[in-house]
Amino acid sequence: MPTGTPAQGSLTLRVLTAWADMGASMRWLMGLRPSESAILMLIMMSGAFHFLGSLARLWLAPGTAEMAEGELLSRVGAEFAGALIFRTLALYGLAMLGHWLARAFNGTGSGRDSRAAMAWAALVAAPVTLVFTLAGLTVGPMIGPEAAAVMLQIGPLLLAFALSQCFSEVHGFTRPWAVLGVIAVLVFVLIAGLQALVRL
Repeated sequence: MPTGTPAQGSLTLRVLTAWADMGASMRWLMGLRPSESAILMLIMMSGAFHFLGSLARLWLAPGTAEMAEGELLSRVGAEFAGALIFRTLALYGLAMLGHWLARAFNGTGSGRDSRAAMAWAALVAAPVTLVFTLAGLTVGPMIGPEAAAVMLQIGPLLLAFALSQCFSEVHGFTRPWAVLGVIAVLVFVLIAGLQALVRL
């Protein structure tokens, strides 16, 4: 087990109870002084939950039954690569961006602290996101597509909340809601930029 990696039993308990006090759970993790390999492990674990959600969406998609076996395996492979490779790279990139922004606002944490905050927020949000994803897919036909779409957005909102709490803890910010506001603005700018590119 890499240096600074929490024991499996302790980690599971902390993930399940993190929402009771997100700041305290982040302080616990930083008290372990997680190594880079431990941070990567946390991100990969969150990616595994993401992959399960992707498989559920693929399995319940209307056109999946008509797919040829080769096409289905290709889709599963693509979802696996997206969840465990490209998502991991994206989270590291977002951690770097978040670190630069935090330093611009006089944050005191290091780059490793920012990566740890991103990894922990992603991990504690992943099981809850999976639950809401499965619930939205399961009850979607009964509650309608609009309500199901709302349920599918709860996970990303919880991730943003967890990230604001974790970044505030490692960078010494006293107003996590202000950090959450910055995250919301960045997401809005990103979505608007992507929509503008699509229209080109």
